[in-house]
Amino acid sequence: MVVDKVLFKHSPDDKVVYPWLIGKGGAILVGGLVFVVIIFTSLISLSGLIGGLFNLFLIVLFVGAIVLMVYYDFLRKTYAYVITSKGVHFKGGIFWKFDKFVSFNKITNISSEQGVVEQLVKISHVNIHTAGQLSGSRGMPVPEITIEGLPQDKSSNILDLLRKNISK
Repeated sequence: MVVDKVLFKHSPDDKVVYPWLIGKGGAILVGGLVFVVIIFTSLISLSGLIGGLFNLFLIVLFVGAIVLMVYYDFLRKTYAYVITSKGVHFKGGIFWKFDKFVSFNKITNISSEQGVVEQLVKISHVNIHTAGQLSGSRGMPVPEITIEGLPQDKSSNILDLLRKNISK
């Protein structure tokens, strides 16, 4: 039995929760707030209740943000990335479990990205693309695996490690 040599192991930095909250969680919070406002405005006359609805809006926003932060923190703890001598392995998830492996010979493109919030908290992510990927909502290719929550100084090392093993 041949055992793969582990070249790199990673779990996302705890600061990855902030970009997730703004990027992924923002849409959930806005959708939830719109739903709450529509329900309450249809049930209650607006005369004299604008202040009450605004307070309800703030409470829902605050509670929703806390719930999402706790969820994303638990989600972050389930994520595990391993780069071996054969390829890249990702495992994680709470409600939807993922277990993906991409061998080096299937990787077509790698890139490192940093959004605005990631720049503020000094983390980045590395995208790993394969030929058989689908396009996302904006027509951009969706990465097969995204290594999230990398400290800024590690992302270039990961890119170098991947490039070295892809070219073998």
